[in-house]
Amino acid sequence: MSQWWRDRLGVELGPAEVVIARVGRGLRRRSADVRRLRPPQSDDARDWREAVAALDAEIASAQWRNADLIVCPSDHFVHYDVLPWSDELRSEEEVRAFARHRLRETYGEGAEAWMVALSLAWPGQKRLVAAMEQALVEALAEVAVRHQLRLAEVKPRFTALLDGCRRALSEKSFWFAAAEPGRLALARAWDGEWQSLASTRDGGDAGQALCSLLVRESFAVDSEAATRRIYAHELPGAVAEKVGEAGWEIVPVSPRWNWSA
Repeated sequence: MSQWWRDRLGVELGPAEVVIARVGRGLRRRSADVRRLRPPQSDDARDWREAVAALDAEIASAQWRNADLIVCPSDHFVHYDVLPWSDELRSEEEVRAFARHRLRETYGEGAEAWMVALSLAWPGQKRLVAAMEQALVEALAEVAVRHQLRLAEVKPRFTALLDGCRRALSEKSFWFAAAEPGRLALARAWDGEWQSLASTRDGGDAGQALCSLLVRESFAVDSEAATRRIYAHELPGAVAEKVGEAGWEIVPVSPRWNWSA
């Protein structure tokens, strides 16, 4: 079968929920099958093993086979950074090594075992860095082989949301926020360039956590040039209300790849 006509198996892989959707290609471009799984809860939200085990068990069914597997791991499983431009870095290998160095300084020696991905950017601009355990990617590759799937892409949830909502982000300067159970992520763009990206646990009060994160990240912004507009994906109503009361404008956005819609 031509890869162009192969269905896509889109997976949102999180510690609390795993969403699997089979999406047709070409004339069959639609979500034909959607399954939501609740993996056993671990004391550590960054432990991805139960989520992968739940995915593995579910897609053993023949209905999921012969497709391209696209996985968006939860931000619980991903570490982010923004890499400043350096004229001294001459190659992509040197840039990647610099990114690893920064992650190691922040998170310790365990960062050596992480897979690092970098966003594209024009020369002179900062780049987003996303890192996850290499063991997670290898486990997903093993699941794909075991069930006759092709692992086409592993892309962190937040960066996938940014790409999927890009058409809606019409301004050059804005905030972008995304929530999932237990965690928030917030990025800031200024004049078309990413300036910061922070991911944090919500502490049981996502509204207060987002307000605190906005205050913290705003310290680096020129108050006269700062925007109060936040593009947001799936902010609960109570969270949006609290942030709105603090003087921020919330603009809901959804990615084009909303497989479960």
